[in-house]
Amino acid sequence: MKRFLKYLGLVIAVAAGLLYIVADHSIADEYQIACKGSDLPPFNRSAAYKLFKQIFEPAEKALDGARHVFVVADGALQSLPLGVLVTGKPQGAVKGFADYRQVSWLAKKYALTTLPSVSSLRALRRFTKQARAKNPFIGFGDPLLKAYQLNVGVLFGI
Repeated sequence: MKRFLKYLGLVIAVAAGLLYIVADHSIADEYQIACKGSDLPPFNRSAAYKLFKQIFEPAEKALDGARHVFVVADGALQSLPLGVLVTGKPQGAVKGFADYRQVSWLAKKYALTTLPSVSSLRALRRFTKQARAKNPFIGFGDPLLKAYQLNVGVLFGI
């Protein structure tokens, strides 16, 4: 029961922290300045770091040695992809896509699985059969993020 109350307190603190971050205009101003004049999709690393500090960092001692974390989120946290939280204070401005490689994403530290409820994990393990693929799978992707990145000559062999 003590453990449940400890985590309930963490959830309440997180909800309060989300409201604080949304109302923090200094972060919003920094976010707009960093993205001005860039064709990069804007991403607020400072807000992601603040959220990490409030949501995930308090639980990290309990995760010592863990590589895979199962998360049951509630409310607004259900729509937050935890892998994009930033575990280290952002340094410098992002000037190109390659700069995002240097960001310390939470997804680099843990494999994260989001579950709708704790009981769903039990149900999945109880009712599914162990399966093995006949052949190994390998997949490659190279998405086109902007229309001008498409080289029609290469595509059609012109």
